[in-house]
Amino acid sequence: MRYGNGVVRQLLRRLKRPAELESLPLGKALRHALGSPSAFEAARVAIDNAFAACGPAGERYRHIIWAYDVERTITREEAAQELSVSPRHFFRLRAEAVQALSDYVARLLGGPPARSPATSSSACSERVES
Repeated sequence: MRYGNGVVRQLLRRLKRPAELESLPLGKALRHALGSPSAFEAARVAIDNAFAACGPAGERYRHIIWAYDVERTITREEAAQELSVSPRHFFRLRAEAVQALSDYVARLLGGPPARSPATSSSACSERVES
């Protein structure tokens, strides 16, 4: 299976609804690969692991994914303001974060990469280990 951005975004949208998350193929695959008791816990661990080796950029990406996609505690305007960037740039950063998470998931689960290494631009793409 290909674990691209669309599949990962689907997983992120379902984090607030654990029953639905458990039924997603990616949720099941992460739970199995990480030995987690639930798909939610597996997704949380994957998000943390995906950005752990990336330094400040990874922490920024993790914060974007966690606050905007998982907890949904901030709007895009608030997120952009918090990061001192324009809303447009915030979405670029979010896209990079989702891409880095997709790359990690693909490496972890042994599927084809979400993108070719030649087009890799994420600060985390080469340094994150599964």
